[in-house]
Amino acid sequence: MTEADRVYFAEREEKERAMAEHARDPAIALAHRRLAEAYARRLREAQASV
Repeated sequence: MTEADRVYFAEREEKERAMAEHARDPAIALAHRRLAEAYARRLREAQASV
């Protein structure tokens, strides 16, 4: 493994850790849930109109 590989994987691991921490925030989890619900609603509406 080259130094560039080590740097890449270390940065990727740090980003994944930060994203997991970010997702544990209750306000962010609520926002994600609302976005997913809105997307699902629009998808159902689009499928119903076909």
